[in-house]
Formats: sequence, structure tokens, C-alpha cells
Amino acid sequence: MEDVFIRSISLDGNEHVNINEVLLIVRQRPPNWLFRRPDFDPRLLKLDALTLKSYYHSKGFLDVMVDESSTIDEGYADIFYKITEGKQYFVSEVEVVGQQAVSPEKIKTLLGLTEKKPYNPVRVNDKLYLVENEYHEIGKLFFNINIQDEVTDSVKVIIQVAEGKKIYVNKTYLKDMGLIDSSLVLRELTYKPESLYRKSTMDETEKRLREMGVFSMANIIPVQVADSDSLVNIVIEFRRFKQREWNSTGGYDPIRFAEGAEPLPALSGTIEWKNRSLFNYPTHLSTKLLAGVPMEEELILPRIRYDVSIGSNWILGVRFPTSLTGYYETFIDYYTEELETISRYGVNLSQMIRFGNRSYFETNSVWESFSDQSDQNLQQRSIAFKINLDKKDGPLYTRKGYLISIMLKSAGY
Repeated sequence: MEDVFIRSISLDGNEHVNINEVLLIVRQRPPNWLFRRPDFDPRLLKLDALTLKSYYHSKGFLDVMVDESSTIDEGYADIFYKITEGKQYFVSEVEVVGQQAVSPEKIKTLLGLTEKKPYNPVRVNDKLYLVENEYHEIGKLFFNINIQDEVTDSVKVIIQVAEGKKIYVNKTYLKDMGLIDSSLVLRELTYKPESLYRKSTMDETEKRLREMGVFSMANIIPVQVADSDSLVNIVIEFRRFKQREWNSTGGYDPIRFAEGAEPLPALSGTIEWKNRSLFNYPTHLSTKLLAGVPMEEELILPRIRYDVSIGSNWILGVRFPTSLTGYYETFIDYYTEELETISRYGVNLSQMIRFGNRSYFETNSVWESFSDQSDQNLQQRSIAFKINLDKKDGPLYTRKGYLISIMLKSAGY
């Protein structure tokens, strides 16, 4: 079958949506500066028509009809959309029934419902999870919400809420956690028996369990107690990483053989051994060996680096994530005639405390020693403190909030 390319897209009957809006949402687009010969796929044509229909629904055109068609001439396709927009419906009234713990204004805001604005059922469905999160945060785990819209010349939206009782935590059960002592897992929980069920608390617990580095998955499931309408048991299902593993890589890659120097093509290999739960305790140990030999003429002396790293989230009964790395490496100073070998070894201690989603306090202490063929060694010590306060409403598309990052560092020889 010969290739068919898109030549054009035409709209008929679109009074409230222009072609530029359509090109942003459909998959089949005409040529532009980036895609000079876009392929035509008839299977995507129907999907684009449904996408365009949903877009009209989001603008309040509930009765819209979209008919798609295409013609192919000498390997080029022309796409046509015939649109019957119909009436645009606006919200005349929003009635919230049955709510007590959350105000009607809050529910309207979360769902994006505003009187005298176009009715957007697509957004309402997409935002239901925000109302759910709001109720789960105050312990209303088994609430129910039902949304009805009465469409006449305008739309009256009726939101029926059945809040239910506040839910409290009864017991916690751990499944498939392996040989790790249950007390080491239970200390990561941010809730206690008989405490109110809160979504933020459960999310924080789930994050702390994954930060142990032992489990690839920690799934928290609330299960209602049979003889109670206000208690749940928390079942946490785990999926473990492989406890011990070997990793090795090798090939012809550029390697930096001296600090600040340009990478050189080299034949290199890396081998690493990891133990994610040393002695069945959530302490991580890894060792890594790197060796590289430059392949350019007369550069035959290898570079060797060896690392040993150990880390844990708890130190002396306090949750203070800490990592200690020791390293030894040799590299060549190619800027001297005799190609001096320089050895460097040292210790790096890093600690971090997180508060909030993206805010943290971090410390980093380094001691290292340099030695060459002379009798004099050079030692360097440094300590750094960093605080990062991230109160933006989104890491990528920020509309409000602030970011403050402060770093203090002291170094000496």
C-alpha cells in the first residue's frame, strides 16, 4: 500500500471554535515547519472527530454533531469536518444537597462550576477526584457523590452528597514484606491506631515506605471492619526489590581521566554489587569498580575508581536519612611530560531531611586527599548546608507560590 500524506484540514460550520484550536487537539494535522509530510491514518480520523466533539462539550455545546470525511488524490489526503454546533448551554443554578463538612462554595470551586458560565461536563467529571480528596482528608472515606444536570434552555446542576461517618484506623496488617522485622516497617507509619483516616497521612506513609529502598511498591488498602461502620483496617501490600544484585556495563565510551580535563575515548568497564537490606535491615550497601583504558596512541595507563557506599534512613533511633561514601581513584595528569599518576581518596557524608513535597534541608561533608609522585600530599575538607523551600503550586507550570534556596559552604586545605 502506498503512503498517503495529509495535505489539508477543512472545517465547516464552526462558529465558536477556530482552526487553530482544532489543530492543537487533533492527531491528524496538515504539514507544518516541523512535520513536512505527516502520514494519514484513517483509523485516527474517527478518534479525532470524537476528540473534537468532546472539546465542544467542554464549551457547553451539548448537542454538537461532528461528521468526518476524507478524500485521497495522488497520495495526498484532504480531511473535512462538518460541524453542527447547536445551542451553547450555560449554568443557571448549582444546588448542593446533603453536605455538612465541606461548604457548597468549596464543592462548586473544586468542580469548576460557576453560574452564568458555559456548562462543562467534561471538566466536572475530571475534577471529581478533588472533591473525593477533600472528603478523604477529613476522614469521610466512604462518602458518595452524585451529579445530575437538568437541561432546558440552560443547565441546573444538582450535586447530591452522602458524607457518611468519619472513619478511624483500627489495625494494620503487612503482607509480603519478606524477612524484614515488622517493627522496622511499622516505625515508618505516620498514623497510629484509633487515629482519624486522612489521605495526606496515608500518602506520606506510602512515600516513607518506598524511601526505605527495599520495596518497589507499597500499596495501602483500607478495609472496613465487619461489625463497625466507622473503623477500617489498613492492609499494606509490598513488592520487594531484588535484595542482592550484580550490575555490569562496558564498552567504548568517553571517560574523563582528570578533573577538569576533556573526556578521552576509552575502553571501559564497570561492575557493581548491591545489597538493599543488609542483614535484613533497611540499610543499603553497594560497591562499584570502574576501570578505563584510553585507546589513543601512547595513552595506555588506565584509570581506576573504587566506591563503597552505605546508607540508612534511621540513625540512633532518629529518622535522619544518611549516606556515607568512601572512594579511591587514580587518574593521569596528561599535561605533564612524564604522565604523572595522581591518587585521590576520601569520604563523603550526606544527610537530608524532607518537609513538604519538594522542600528539604541537606548537609554534605567531604574529606579527601590527593597524592602524586612527590612527597607532599594535599588534603581538602568542606562542609555545606542547603535549605530549599519550595512552595510553588506546580513544579512545571507555576501560577503562584515561591522558591527559596540558600546554600552555605566552607572549604579549606
